[in-house]
Amino acid sequence: MELENGAMFASRVFSLISVAHDGVREAELQGILSLDNALLNDVYAWWIPPIARFPPLMITRLLGQIRFFLTQNGEGKWFHRQFREYCQERYVAVQGHSSRALLAQYFVATNSESFLLDHKVPVVCVLNALRIARCSYRGTGTPCRSTGLCTK
Repeated sequence: MELENGAMFASRVFSLISVAHDGVREAELQGILSLDNALLNDVYAWWIPPIARFPPLMITRLLGQIRFFLTQNGEGKWFHRQFREYCQERYVAVQGHSSRALLAQYFVATNSESFLLDHKVPVVCVLNALRIARCSYRGTGTPCRSTGLCTK
């Protein structure tokens, strides 16, 4: 998959899926990968687009190739334990900190109005931000099922 899709792109996606506790959806992956300048420079090596957004077709193609390793409800979580453990060892151990930083940067930025206007982020991504970001209120870290906010 690294040869077909590019080593940097595949490793970033596998690392992000492995790091996200509740998974990451396809639209959220596009927003997160659009923040990674090194990856955008790798993808757009021969052309500079007017808006720096990651191409959604690349994400769709890669997720289609690994669909048997992901949960079927569209959450973007690993279904197979062995594949999850392999990605933890190979990708998260190498770039786990940068993947966590990209997740945090994306979900902090999606709350700002300027980010939404500049990056044309779908409203679904903003509503799903609470699903991935965990709260540590009194050490529980359990979000409410209906709103995604922390339960006391």
